[in-house]
Amino acid sequence: MFRLLDRYILRETIGPLGLGLLVFTFLALLQELFQLAELIIERDVEVQIVLRLLAYSLPQIIVLTIPMAFLFAILLAIGRMAADSELVAMRASGISLFSIYRPILIMSLLLAAVTTYLMTVTLPAGNKATSELQLAILQRSVNQQVKPRVFYDGLQGRVLYVFESPENEDGWRGVFLADAVPGPEQQVIVGETGGINVTPGDGRSPVLTFGLADVHEVDTNDPSTYRLQRLRDANIVIEDSQFRHSEGLVLAKDVRSMTLSELVQTAEEPGGLAEKRTKARVEIQKKFAIPGACLVFGLYGIPLGFRNRRTGRSSGFLISVTMFLFYYVMLGNGEEAAVNGQVPPWLAMWAPNMLLLVLGTFLLWRRNRDKTLMISAVDRYLRVHIWRRILRLGRRRQIRGRRKRALEDRLARAQPQSLSLGGSPTRPRLRLRVEPFGLRFPGVMDRYVFGVFARVFAVTVAAALAIYIVTDFTQFVDEMFDNDVPSSVFAAYYPYLSLQIFYDVAPVLVLVTTLVTFGLLSQRNEVVAAKALGFSLFRLAIPALVAAAGIALLSAALENSVLPASNAKVAELKDRIRGNSGPVRSYQGMDRQWRYAQDGTGSGYIYNYRHYDADRQTLQRLQVFRFDREHRLIGRLYAAAARFVPGSEAETGGWQLVDAWVREFDGLTITSSNRFAGPQPVDLPEGPEFFDTEVKYADQMNRGELRRYVRDLTAAGNAVPELQMQLHNKTALPVVCFVMGLVALPFAFRLGRQGALYGIGISIMLGIVYYTVISVFVTLGQSEALPPLIAAWSPNALFGTLALYLFLGVRT
Repeated sequence: MFRLLDRYILRETIGPLGLGLLVFTFLALLQELFQLAELIIERDVEVQIVLRLLAYSLPQIIVLTIPMAFLFAILLAIGRMAADSELVAMRASGISLFSIYRPILIMSLLLAAVTTYLMTVTLPAGNKATSELQLAILQRSVNQQVKPRVFYDGLQGRVLYVFESPENEDGWRGVFLADAVPGPEQQVIVGETGGINVTPGDGRSPVLTFGLADVHEVDTNDPSTYRLQRLRDANIVIEDSQFRHSEGLVLAKDVRSMTLSELVQTAEEPGGLAEKRTKARVEIQKKFAIPGACLVFGLYGIPLGFRNRRTGRSSGFLISVTMFLFYYVMLGNGEEAAVNGQVPPWLAMWAPNMLLLVLGTFLLWRRNRDKTLMISAVDRYLRVHIWRRILRLGRRRQIRGRRKRALEDRLARAQPQSLSLGGSPTRPRLRLRVEPFGLRFPGVMDRYVFGVFARVFAVTVAAALAIYIVTDFTQFVDEMFDNDVPSSVFAAYYPYLSLQIFYDVAPVLVLVTTLVTFGLLSQRNEVVAAKALGFSLFRLAIPALVAAAGIALLSAALENSVLPASNAKVAELKDRIRGNSGPVRSYQGMDRQWRYAQDGTGSGYIYNYRHYDADRQTLQRLQVFRFDREHRLIGRLYAAAARFVPGSEAETGGWQLVDAWVREFDGLTITSSNRFAGPQPVDLPEGPEFFDTEVKYADQMNRGELRRYVRDLTAAGNAVPELQMQLHNKTALPVVCFVMGLVALPFAFRLGRQGALYGIGISIMLGIVYYTVISVFVTLGQSEALPPLIAAWSPNALFGTLALYLFLGVRT
C-alpha cells in the first residue's frame, strides 16, 4: 500500500516528468522535424506517411530522454519541496531521506521496465519499420522527381540524368549516372533503359536497375588506360541525400534492428563473424544498461535537489542534461572499448551504472546525515581557503570603491570660495543643473533582467546542444566502429555542427528563455516589486526584447558569413565518418556544374566543369559527353582547362584546350583516341554565354550572392520560386528570434507565480504551432500560390501582430 507521503511525492513528480519528457524529446527531434518538413515540401510526401515515419523514429529518442526527464522531474519536485521548507518539516518529524526515496524507487522501477520494453521490443520493430518506410519514400519520390532532361542530384554523391520517360512504360529510356563531383578516378554508367526498384529477399536495398548498361572507367591522372564493360540487368545500390543515415536503408538486419532472441542467436553463432558476435553481445548488454540508468538517476534527485535556496529549482534542467551527457560519454567510450576487444561487453555497458550507483548512494547517505555532498576535507578547503579568499577580494574592492568616492567628495568640498573686494566671502553661487533629455538605458533594472535572461539562455543553449549531440552520436556509433573513425574526427565535427544547431534552435531557445525568465521573476515576486517601484510591464520587457533582437542579429550574421564555410566542413567530416573513400574534394555547390545542350543534328551534349571565370572566359576541369539520337555515348572529352578565343585573335573563334584528351566510341569499341598537352582548338557547339550562369546552392551563398544569382536566372527567363523563397528566408528566418521573444511576453506575464515549469511547456506548444505555420507558408511560396516575399514574411507578421495585441492587453 502506498502511504500518504508516497502518493504526495508521486503526484509532485509525475507532472515534471511528463513536461521533461516533452521538452527533451522535442529538442532531440527538432532537427529531424526540419528534415521531415523537407519531405513534405520538396518531395510531395503525404503528411500521414511523414507522421508514420516520425512515430517509428520516436522509440530511439524516447529511450534516451526517459532517464534524463526522470532526473529532471525529481530535481524539480524535490527542489520545490525544499524551497517551501517541506523537506525540513519532514526531517523535523523524524522522516529519513530513505523513506522519501521509497516512492522514487518505485517510479524508477516502473520507468526501467517501460524503457526495457522499448529497448527490447519497440525499438527493433521501429528501426525495421523506419528503414522500410524510408525505402518506400525513396522509391516513390525518386520516381516522381526524376524528370526527363533534368539533372537529379538527390542521390548521395551521384548525379542522374534521364533522356526519356515514356508515360505508357514503367521505367526510363537513356540513363546517365556519374559522380556528382568527379575526382581523378571516374566511373560513368550509360544505360539504354533503367528505373528504380527494390531487390527482393531479406537483404533488400534501393537500387537503380539497368537493362543494358555500358560502364566507362578512367583515371584522369593516367588517361592512357580506359576501361569499358557492358552489363546486363545491372543493379546499382543507391543512397539518398535526404535521409542523413542512408546506411539504415539497407534492410539486412543490423544489431539495432534485431530482437533480443535474434541478438542471442547471433552472439552464440559459432560460424559468424567475430566482430558481429561482439556487437551483438554489446547490444544485448546495452538493452538493459540504459533502462538501468533510471534506477541510478533516481538516487541523485534527493541529494542534488535538497536545497534551501529557491534558485535550486531552475538548476534542474542543466543538472539533468549534464549528468546524462557525462553518463552517455562513459557509455560510448565503453562501447568502443568493448567492440575493439579491450574489455568484456558486460563490463563496458554496466561500468557507468555501477560507478554512478556507488556515487549516488554515497551522496544520499551524506545528505541523510545532514552533511554536505563533498567530503569534509574538500569541503573545508573550499570554504576556508577558496571561498573566504573570494569574499576578502570582494570586500577589498568595495572598500577601495568607497575610499575613492569619499576622496572625490572631499576634493569637491575643498574648492576655494570666492572673495569680494572688501575681503569678505561672497554668498555661494547657486548652480542649476539640468539633466539631459533622453532614455536611461540600460538602468539597474534593465541590467538585472538582462542578466537573468543571459543565464537562462546559456543554460538552454547548453542543454539543447547536449541533447542534440547525444542523439546524433547514437546514429554514428555503428559507422564509427565499422570505419575505424578516430575520436579526433568527432571532436572536430561537433563544434562545426553546433553552429548550425544553434541557428536552427535559436528561435525556440529565445521563446523558452523569455518565458522562463519572467516566470522566475514572477515566482520570486520581483515583477510585483518592479511594478511597486513604478516600472510598467512594458518597460520591464524592453531588455528581453533587446536581447532577442541581439540573438536575431547574431543568427543573421551566422547565416550570412559563417554557416556556408562551417557546413562545408561538416560535410567533409561526415564523409570521413561514413568512410567515403576517394579523392579529397571541395564541398561547395559551385563544384557541381552539370549542363545539357543539343546541336542542330540532334546530338546531345552533357557538360561538367569545376568553375567558369566569366571575365577570362575560362573553364576549369571541363568534361563533355556526346550522345547520338538513341542516347548512346559516342564521344568524350576531358580538359584540365579550356579558354575561349574570340575570332579577332585567331582565324576562327572557339575553345582551346590545355592538357586534354578526346575519345570516340562505337559501342564497346574506342574508334579514336587523342591526347593534347598544349593549347588545342576544338569545335564545341556552345559558346561562353552558355556557361555564364553557374548552378549554385542557396546555402553556399550569402544574401548578396543569392540575390544576384536569382536576378540573373530571372533575366534569362527561368522561374525559380524555390530560390526566391530561400532568398527572402535568409532575412525572414533570423527575425523569427525577435518575433518569438515578442510572442512569449504576453504568456510570460499571464503565468504569474506558476513559474518556469509552465513556461517551458507553453513554449514547446507555441514552437510547434509556429514551425507548422512556417512550413505551410514555405510550401505556398515554393508552389507560387503566394509571392515568395509574402510567404516568407507572413508568419512573422501574423504572430507579431497577435503578440502585440495580446501584450497590449496585459494589465500593468
